[in-house]
Amino acid sequence: NVQRGGRYSRSVAVDQAIADARESVALLINAYSPAEICFGMNATSFIRLVSLGIGQMLGERDEIVITDMDHDANIATWLALAPAGAKFKWWRMRDDGNLHVDDLRPLISDRTRLVACTVTAHSIGSIVDVAAVADIAHAAGAEVFLDCVHYGPHGLIDVQAWDCDYLVCSGYKNFSPHMGFLWG
Repeated sequence: NVQRGGRYSRSVAVDQAIADARESVALLINAYSPAEICFGMNATSFIRLVSLGIGQMLGERDEIVITDMDHDANIATWLALAPAGAKFKWWRMRDDGNLHVDDLRPLISDRTRLVACTVTAHSIGSIVDVAAVADIAHAAGAEVFLDCVHYGPHGLIDVQAWDCDYLVCSGYKNFSPHMGFLWG
C-alpha cells in the first residue's frame, strides 16, 4: 500500500520487488525482456484488455478464430467484440478431443486478425501444437493469443519457441500470489 516511483524506502522496495518479479516471470516463460511482462488481477482481465485493444483495430482484418476447447474466458471475451464488427470462425475439436492444425488452415484468410486458443485443456489433457498455430497464423499476417492458464503448472512455457504474440497465465496456479500476468 505505497505509492510507486517514490524516493522513500517502502516505495523503492515495492518497485524493486515488482522488477524482480518481472525478471522471474521473464525467465519462466523465456521472454525476450522483463519489460514485456504485465501484472494484474487475473488472466481473464488481461484477455479482456487485449480484446478491447484488438477490437479497436479490426478494420478489414475482422475475423477472429476461437476454439471450442477453450475456457469461457477465452471465448466469451472475444465474442463480445461482435458489436465492434468482429466475425468469428470456430476451430473445433475432433472426436479424439484434440485441436488439429490441419483443421485450422482453411479457417485462416487475409481477413484473419487473430487466432485465440488455449495451450492445453486440463480437463481432457489435450495439448495444442501452438508453434504450428503461430506458423499458420503468421503466414497470413494474423496474430496469436494463447491462454496458458491450464498449461502453466504442468509444462515449460516458451514464448520464443511458440512464436506467439500474446500470452496470459494465472500466476497463482504457479505458486505465486493471486494474480495474473500478460506477456506481449
